[in-house]
Amino acid sequence: IAFQMKEMLHLQTLALMGQVSKVVDKSLRPKLTEENWWDLFYYTIFSVIHIKQIYKMLQEKQPVQFSQDDLELYELVFQHNQFSPRQFFALKKIATIHHARKGELLAKPGQAIEELLVLIRGECAVSVNGKVTNIVKPGGFVGELEFLRGEESAGEEDSSSKNKTPSQKEEEKGHNTWGPGRHTGAVDITAQATSSVTYLAWKFDVLYDFIQTDKKVALRLEAMLAKDLANKVLQTDTLAKTKGKKQNANQEVAKNILGADGQKTSSIER
Repeated sequence: IAFQMKEMLHLQTLALMGQVSKVVDKSLRPKLTEENWWDLFYYTIFSVIHIKQIYKMLQEKQPVQFSQDDLELYELVFQHNQFSPRQFFALKKIATIHHARKGELLAKPGQAIEELLVLIRGECAVSVNGKVTNIVKPGGFVGELEFLRGEESAGEEDSSSKNKTPSQKEEEKGHNTWGPGRHTGAVDITAQATSSVTYLAWKFDVLYDFIQTDKKVALRLEAMLAKDLANKVLQTDTLAKTKGKKQNANQEVAKNILGADGQKTSSIER
């Protein structure tokens, strides 16, 4: 029967029924030995685990009410990256919504990027060291590279600090120059709204704490941000090539104009 079931909820229910039948069978015996008591103990624990899993699955299946903007954002980005409505709803609860006018800065040069942004409406231009590298549209992220770097750094710190004494950990806090939400200082990143913008923002430290409680969300979020980052790299290359082609075309036009002017001048002199 289990091999024919495709729904995990049905499998969990079937497993729960099996565990409960074991508990009933052991408890109704006329004489309970020590071995029977241990069996009852383990079967009861497994039954409780299955009940918790079934409860989570039923919670996931309950409908979630979204606003129109939230629904558009979910269908545009999160649904394609395997986020369930409940997972997106949980992420949305720890985010704050912001509005910016045309020309306002979402990320200022020289300042630490401490929030992960996703655009709901409008567009913004991302500049690195004064040069525009990307145009972020609805569903695009700002600050994903800093978030991923900070998460990796935080993970390394957690693994290295396991073997250190409390005094060593306290001493390192004062010398730590990189971590979640901290700026490397290597580049100046600016994000400027090119139209009226509505966006969601997650504080890095809040988001780090949240994904520690749900590894599935953490993996999907990392994959989604890595994909967005790869698309930005491709867009940067495309913009660079387009600018190069325009410069070459302008140079050709300038040469033709100068050549034509030279010919006119020589004919006039004659």
